[in-house]
Amino acid sequence: MLFNARGLQIEAACSAGKVTTLTGRSKADHGVIRATNVVSGSQNANDDFANNTTTTLTPGVLPATFVLTFLSASSQIVTANYSTANNGGGGAGTNTIADCLAFGAISIP
Repeated sequence: MLFNARGLQIEAACSAGKVTTLTGRSKADHGVIRATNVVSGSQNANDDFANNTTTTLTPGVLPATFVLTFLSASSQIVTANYSTANNGGGGAGTNTIADCLAFGAISIP
Protein backbone atom coordinates (compact mmCIF):
# COMPACT_ATOMS: atom_id res chain seq x y z
CA MET A 1 0.00 0.00 0.00
CA LEU A 2 1.40 3.37 -1.06
CA PHE A 3 -1.42 5.69 0.06
CA ASN A 4 -4.56 5.50 2.20
CA ALA A 5 -6.56 8.69 2.83
CA ARG A 6 -9.82 10.46 1.93
CA GLY A 7 -11.55 7.23 0.91
CA LEU A 8 -8.88 6.08 -1.56
CA GLN A 9 -6.24 3.43 -1.08
CA ILE A 10 -3.45 3.02 -3.67
CA GLU A 11 -1.74 -0.36 -3.90
CA ALA A 12 1.35 -1.29 -5.95
CA ALA A 13 2.43 -4.58 -7.48
CA CYS A 14 5.43 -5.84 -9.42
CA SER A 15 4.83 -8.82 -11.71
CA ALA A 16 7.25 -11.68 -12.32
CA GLY A 17 7.99 -9.94 -15.63
CA LYS A 18 8.97 -6.79 -13.68
CA VAL A 19 5.99 -4.68 -14.76
CA THR A 20 4.77 -2.05 -12.27
CA THR A 21 1.01 -1.74 -11.77
CA LEU A 22 -1.01 0.43 -9.40
CA THR A 23 -4.52 -0.29 -8.18
CA GLY A 24 -7.01 2.09 -6.58
CA ARG A 25 -9.34 0.69 -3.92
CA SER A 26 -12.38 2.59 -2.70
CA LYS A 27 -12.73 2.78 1.08
CA ALA A 28 -16.28 4.21 0.95
CA ASP A 29 -19.29 4.19 -1.38
CA HIS A 30 -20.11 6.65 -4.20
CA GLY A 31 -16.71 8.05 -5.12
CA VAL A 32 -15.72 9.15 -8.63
CA ILE A 33 -12.32 8.22 -10.06
CA ARG A 34 -10.36 8.84 -13.28
CA ALA A 35 -6.92 7.45 -14.13
CA THR A 36 -5.49 8.51 -17.48
CA ASN A 37 -2.37 7.31 -19.28
CA VAL A 38 -1.03 10.53 -20.79
CA VAL A 39 1.16 8.61 -23.26
CA SER A 40 -1.53 6.41 -24.86
CA GLY A 41 -4.69 8.27 -23.83
CA SER A 42 -6.14 5.12 -22.21
CA GLN A 43 -8.43 5.87 -19.28
CA ASN A 44 -10.14 3.98 -16.47
CA ALA A 45 -13.17 5.72 -15.01
CA ASN A 46 -15.81 4.85 -12.45
CA ASP A 47 -18.65 7.25 -11.60
CA ASP A 48 -19.89 5.16 -8.64
CA PHE A 49 -16.68 3.84 -7.09
CA ALA A 50 -18.24 1.60 -4.41
CA ASN A 51 -16.63 0.47 -1.14
CA ASN A 52 -13.83 -2.09 -1.65
CA THR A 53 -14.11 -1.84 -5.46
CA THR A 54 -10.79 -1.74 -7.32
CA THR A 55 -9.66 -0.19 -10.60
CA THR A 56 -6.31 -0.10 -12.33
CA LEU A 57 -4.50 3.21 -12.01
CA THR A 58 -2.07 2.21 -14.76
CA PRO A 59 -4.28 1.76 -17.85
CA GLY A 60 -2.82 1.20 -21.31
CA VAL A 61 0.73 0.47 -22.36
CA LEU A 62 3.33 0.36 -19.56
CA PRO A 63 5.58 1.97 -18.42
CA ALA A 64 4.05 5.40 -18.81
CA THR A 65 3.00 8.63 -17.10
CA PHE A 66 -0.45 9.04 -15.54
CA VAL A 67 -2.88 11.55 -14.05
CA LEU A 68 -5.34 10.55 -11.31
CA THR A 69 -8.37 12.44 -10.03
CA PHE A 70 -10.55 11.10 -7.21
CA LEU A 71 -13.59 12.67 -5.54
CA SER A 72 -15.14 11.00 -2.49
CA ALA A 73 -18.87 11.17 -1.72
CA SER A 74 -17.99 13.60 1.09
CA SER A 75 -16.26 15.95 -1.42
CA GLN A 76 -12.71 14.96 -0.45
CA ILE A 77 -10.33 15.30 -3.43
CA VAL A 78 -7.14 13.40 -4.27
CA THR A 79 -5.10 14.16 -7.38
CA ALA A 80 -1.81 12.66 -8.51
CA ASN A 81 0.73 12.89 -11.30
CA TYR A 82 2.89 9.77 -11.44
CA SER A 83 4.95 7.47 -13.61
CA THR A 84 6.04 3.85 -13.62
CA ALA A 85 9.36 2.33 -14.62
CA ASN A 86 10.55 -1.23 -14.99
CA ASN A 87 14.16 -2.09 -14.13
CA GLY A 88 14.29 1.59 -13.29
CA GLY A 89 16.88 3.99 -12.08
CA GLY A 90 19.94 2.89 -14.04
CA GLY A 91 21.31 2.84 -17.52
CA ALA A 92 22.83 0.04 -19.56
CA GLY A 93 25.53 -1.77 -17.62
CA THR A 94 24.67 -0.12 -14.30
CA ASN A 95 22.82 -1.26 -11.24
CA THR A 96 19.17 -0.32 -11.02
CA ILE A 97 17.27 1.05 -8.05
CA ALA A 98 14.55 -1.60 -8.24
CA ASP A 99 12.79 -4.02 -10.58
CA CYS A 100 9.62 -1.92 -10.48
CA LEU A 101 9.15 1.76 -9.68
CA ALA A 102 6.22 4.10 -9.14
CA PHE A 103 7.06 7.75 -8.51
CA GLY A 104 5.37 11.11 -8.57
CA ALA A 105 3.31 13.42 -6.40
CA ILE A 106 -0.06 13.09 -4.64
CA SER A 107 -2.03 16.20 -3.73
CA ILE A 108 -4.76 16.28 -1.09
CA PRO A 109 -5.99 19.89 -1.07
